[in-house]
Amino acid sequence: MPAPPPVDNRAIAPRRGPAPGDDPSHPTRQYWQQRQAERDKQVAWVHQLAEQGLSQRAIVRRTGFNRRTVRAWLQLERPEVPEAELPDLVEPTPPPPKPGARKRAKIRHAQALAGQGLSYCEIARQLGAHRTTISKWVHQQLPEETEAVAPPAPGIDLPPPPPPWASWEQVRQIREMLQEHRFVLLKRPEHLDEEEQGHLVALLDSPVGPELQVGRDFLVDWYRIWGEETGQRRTLAEAEARYQTWQTNASYGAVPVLHRLQQRVTPAKFAQMSQFLRQSGWEATNNGAERAGRAFRHRQAPHFNLRDKETIAASMTVAACLRKEAVTALPMEPLHTCQRGRKKRTEQAIPVGG
Repeated sequence: MPAPPPVDNRAIAPRRGPAPGDDPSHPTRQYWQQRQAERDKQVAWVHQLAEQGLSQRAIVRRTGFNRRTVRAWLQLERPEVPEAELPDLVEPTPPPPKPGARKRAKIRHAQALAGQGLSYCEIARQLGAHRTTISKWVHQQLPEETEAVAPPAPGIDLPPPPPPWASWEQVRQIREMLQEHRFVLLKRPEHLDEEEQGHLVALLDSPVGPELQVGRDFLVDWYRIWGEETGQRRTLAEAEARYQTWQTNASYGAVPVLHRLQQRVTPAKFAQMSQFLRQSGWEATNNGAERAGRAFRHRQAPHFNLRDKETIAASMTVAACLRKEAVTALPMEPLHTCQRGRKKRTEQAIPVGG
């Protein structure tokens, strides 16, 4: 899937540093120049307030800058900024921010970045929030504000995504759908319900559908080696023919990951896996059989000292009896109720002369 060009956060930072790039028309360099101009105005403003007799604490209260920033800027030379561009000495008291204004600004910033095609992980790294929080913010509806809210960071006009993608919003939606419903690509066709079938069709109809269709066909053909669509097992000759077709498929071999899987399933490996097809009464190995075999091999370990048939049979009988007792045992009932918290019984005193 295409990835949008990265955003250089250092270019919009208010610190002075080398100019990014040599192209003056590049957006990143323009943002850098804008931030440097704003920083020079702020430094000149701090020097102006200091020249008019304000202390560093008064400058901090008036400007809102950090005291360490004010002290560091006063040690620099005053930039050449016209006096008309500097704020007046008496600044009006700014209105207190509305409750939750900073959070709403971050939510709008996250929604703006999501509209540019950035993934939740990339937005979380830029805003310093969790990916789950970003997912909630992107889908959250905020009330319209009467005053214009300045975005925390300037937007960037990204170039359009490569065809056949229509927009970066489509890229983001397909990426989220693929991340959430990727497991439907690994399910058997007969195990999919209507909702999962709809997700699968939507993924296969997307611009990345041809690549996903190759992996889906690879998996379905592997399932069809061992059984038919109705669930009936195949004969050994049919399984071998389908295995040869699956093994020599050129479209699967063009994908490196699928080609490695084809190489791992050698004819010897296929003969080992298809033993249950040689006899009609044999069943395929499932997880239950694997766990039973693992437990049996564990009982044959040297520290159990079970090496003859009699001891192994007795050990299996004991294990079966313990499992039966655990299943059929009646639940234990409490012998009595708890006496904690009850008041101690005392005989009622008889009044004297009564």
